[in-house]
Amino acid sequence: MLELIGLWSHLLAALLYGALAIFQLRQWNGDPLNRSLISAFAVVSVWAIFLALLDDHARLAQLAESGRNLAFLAFLYGITQSSEGSGSQRGLKAVFAAVAAVVGLQIVVGGVIEEFRHVPLAFATLISTSQVLGLTIAAGALVLVHNLYGQVTPSSRGALRFPMLALAGMWFFDLHLYTVAYFTRGGAEELFAMRGAVLALLVPLFALGIRATSSWKVQISRAATFQSL
Repeated sequence: MLELIGLWSHLLAALLYGALAIFQLRQWNGDPLNRSLISAFAVVSVWAIFLALLDDHARLAQLAESGRNLAFLAFLYGITQSSEGSGSQRGLKAVFAAVAAVVGLQIVVGGVIEEFRHVPLAFATLISTSQVLGLTIAAGALVLVHNLYGQVTPSSRGALRFPMLALAGMWFFDLHLYTVAYFTRGGAEELFAMRGAVLALLVPLFALGIRATSSWKVQISRAATFQSL
């Protein structure tokens, strides 16, 4: 039963995010934010297919998850760079760099983990490392989402509310998933199976958010720029 839920929920998520990517592509206006968001939706769709057909530790699934993280981080970074006052956000850029570096480590671990499937001790160690990296990325990404949304002026928050809620929900689930998986040593099968359902439930928030693409050039509150550091 759990396998069926995981299979069909991930396939549903793949279909929905593929539809979001196609819809956003049809609304193409040359904005770099559109490029990163289309990439993110497409990668999530492919990643969900890998999760449906392969196990969570397969190389393609691991690398696709890293690609998803990088694409959504690029989207967040693009928002900060398109905003007024972005030049003073050195502390925020450092956090982006740190999270991106951890994603780089995730790519390395995800690329080799499958090679050690028949070496139990090494395989278990790599899985634990992957889980620590996953929860670290989720925590760092949540800090970035909170920081970005907290720094924009009240007039700019309406445009960001839905995409920020969707990203916060996605990474909060990852944080919970990897924390449980790490401390229970493989006791999060239900959470892994429900990942597709959670992704599918976030689609309406993304769909509402992409309607306000033209309003994503937000204004940073000067009084809040010190929060980055």
